[in-house]
Parts: sequence; C-alpha cells; structure tokens
Amino acid sequence: MSTTNFLAQMQAYYGEVYTSHESITEMRPYDYICYLQKQFNHVENSINFNDKTSAQKAFDLLESEHKETLDAIAEKDIVLLRDGIADQLTISHFLAFVIDGMFDLSSDLLVKPTKTISEYRQQLEEAFKIFKQSFMGDDVETANAELANFITAVLSFPLETNINSEDDLLSVTFSSLSKVCPNQDVADKTLKFYQDNKYDVHIAPVPNGLAIFVSNDCEIEVKSKSSVRTEIVPKGKFLKSIYKLEPYFSEIEFKAQW
Repeated sequence: MSTTNFLAQMQAYYGEVYTSHESITEMRPYDYICYLQKQFNHVENSINFNDKTSAQKAFDLLESEHKETLDAIAEKDIVLLRDGIADQLTISHFLAFVIDGMFDLSSDLLVKPTKTISEYRQQLEEAFKIFKQSFMGDDVETANAELANFITAVLSFPLETNINSEDDLLSVTFSSLSKVCPNQDVADKTLKFYQDNKYDVHIAPVPNGLAIFVSNDCEIEVKSKSSVRTEIVPKGKFLKSIYKLEPYFSEIEFKAQW
C-alpha cells in the first residue's frame, strides 16, 4: 500500500485524473489494472487463447514493453527502467485479464532479488523467452504459470535500486488514465495528430470521455538511444491523448551495480 505522502504527491501532480479515479488507490495492482482496461473498453476473457492471431496482437504489446525495458538497461536510464518495469507489469496483468483461461497469480509470487542489473536483465530475458514459447503453444495453464514466473522476474530487480514497484505501477496507471480525451475538442486535436503521423485511427466513446483507437494495423518506427526497430501497432489499440500526463516518479537513491 502506498504511503499517505506519496498519494498526496500524486494527487497534486495528476489533479482531476487522480480525483476521478482515487478509488484505485485502495485496490490490489491486478484489480486496478483490470479497472484501467475497462476504461479502454477492453472486455475480460474476450480473446480465445487458441485464436493465435488475436492472442499474438495482445502478446506483442508485452514484447514491445519488454524491449523498451532492455533498451533502458542498455542506456543505464533509471527513469526508463522504472517505467519499463511498470509497463511490463501492466501488460502482464492485461493478458491475465483479456485472455480466456488465464487469470491472476500475482498474489502468490516468491520474488528473490537479483544482485546486479546485469543479472536482472539475464533473468528477465530468460523468463520472457520461456513465457513466449508457452504462450505460442496450446496449453493455457502452462502459459498462465509462465506468465506468473515472468512477473516474478520483472519484480526481481536488485534491492539496491530502491525501486518501489507498487508506487511506480500505481503512478503509471494514473498516467494511463490521463490518455482519455475529456472532451470532443481534445479528441479532435488528438485524432489529427495521429492522422498527420500516418495512423489509421478513429474516435470512440469510453466510460470517462473519448478515446482514439487504431482502425487497422499500422507499421511505425520506434527509436531509442541504443536501437531503431519497426513495430506493428495493432487494430484496436488505444492511443494516448496529446495532453496525456507522463508518469510521476518519486526520487530514489539508486545504488545498484549496472
């Protein structure tokens, strides 16, 4: 559970977004990620595990966040690392929410911190590889167990990082909630932004406003300091408002060895 001081900091930073969704501060991480997904019109158990076309698109979201986390480690960027950890947790919970036959196992994890960031990266990559193999298979129970193992690996960062993953995940969730366009004017401006950048997109209503969704798969170029890669933005993906608030991360004393 986040401290009163941290919650006050988030309330000051996120403002109306925090006030509108304050109830999530009393929820478990999996539960507030489910709440988040429902704000984006995602439906629980709506993807058949054996429908590999649809399941693959959902999985690709996790692979993208995983690669960004590895980029952050390569660049020794602690802010991007914290963001990547939270994003991987978000999409992992999303998979448990949206894939029929998968469910939350995160409350029973036994996390053993690694000693260095290098060891953390190795463990993270191995766990992701195993989960990917199981997800592409035909046994949803095995895939679900390996998803839990992957979440364990995501949380196994060294204690010396002083990262509070629960605080970071909660903050990233509020940031994600600010992706919603509060009115038609913001939605129209956001739509034009994506259209100008060659996205095939449309506006649709969501529980707390309007949102921009991808109408058809789009190929985009993703750049970081250490890599450039092409990714497919899948049909149905929710895109952030141009006024989305970036995640608030409290200051930490990072002492881990890279």
